[in-house]
Amino acid sequence: MISAKDGNVVLTSEEEYSNMKENLFIMSNPAMVKRLNESINQIINHQFIKMSLEDLKKYEDR
Repeated sequence: MISAKDGNVVLTSEEEYSNMKENLFIMSNPAMVKRLNESINQIINHQFIKMSLEDLKKYEDR
């Protein structure tokens, strides 16, 4: 934090700033928040398919 007579400012890395902007974008979109929560619940409840990287690459050409 940098203090100045006009107020304080925060200095952060470009990567951290980009992450904050992306999080703000996602969290401001109700549809994205809903999909994210559904995905988290699927992981918690073990409702996912586990595959190798080789298997996943087979889907790239489809």
